[in-house]
Amino acid sequence: MSWEALDDLLILRGELIASEPGPRFMAIPERWYDEGPLFRCTSGHVSSRVLKSEELGRYACLAGTPKGQCLAHVVITFPEDVDDPR
Repeated sequence: MSWEALDDLLILRGELIASEPGPRFMAIPERWYDEGPLFRCTSGHVSSRVLKSEELGRYACLAGTPKGQCLAHVVITFPEDVDDPR
């Protein structure tokens, strides 16, 4: 995992949160939780399922890749987000 990719993802999420109107829960727009939260990983996958890993010390992506599970760092994202094109 690249720390630069995680920093970029956190910056993007911060910009999206700042531009979103409406009430907040734990600094995240409430509508992001309406249908169950989505998570975006540093590899570009978007999913509602993540792994809470004590071994990794973080939430990890469960998307399947040709090499197995992704396991990249994830952050909560907005409801309309989709996977990056491949």
